[in-house]
Amino acid sequence: MNKTSPFRGRVSRAGRLVCRAARATLPALLLVPPSFAQVSQTPGPNAAGGISPACAASEHRQLDFWAGEWQVRDPKGGVVGMSRVDRVLEGCALHELWKGIPADSSPPVVGRSYSAYDARSRRWYQMYVDTFGGLLRLEGVMRGNSLVLSGKRLGRDGVERLYRIAWTPQGSSEVRQLFEISADQGATWQTLFDGRYRRR
Repeated sequence: MNKTSPFRGRVSRAGRLVCRAARATLPALLLVPPSFAQVSQTPGPNAAGGISPACAASEHRQLDFWAGEWQVRDPKGGVVGMSRVDRVLEGCALHELWKGIPADSSPPVVGRSYSAYDARSRRWYQMYVDTFGGLLRLEGVMRGNSLVLSGKRLGRDGVERLYRIAWTPQGSSEVRQLFEISADQGATWQTLFDGRYRRR
């Protein structure tokens, strides 16, 4: 993440929460799990706990439709990954464990993210890290029934690009995740990933 990230200078409760949770999890990312099934059997911290009074407002529940165990497919129906999303930290955050399923013999990408709502700024924040060195820090708000987060990052060519991810429930058993990139500050967008999360 470059120094002009929209996160620079923002010191919010949700931001600190996401960063603390991510730091606690990052050491585990240094080892690729032997199997997704083995890792997914281990719930996140306080996954089975109650809801903290500090996170009892309805806004904190806006992304709860994403919680669950998922098989992820592309628009053509091909399986591209497996995902488990837990409510953690007494309902103050959501944690995703992702394992991609490559189409060839290349190693799968394993990623984790923490997402949290900050009542002070009235915005959502997410931090994502994976075993390919990917790192995204995003923020945004609900737009209709979709949560839309965005953030900037430098590419390997030194060019800053804008990233945007939208999560939209498709009934009670499916969520669409649309991941896009823009090289012209949002004037035009290119789809990087269009995943359909289906409950297992």
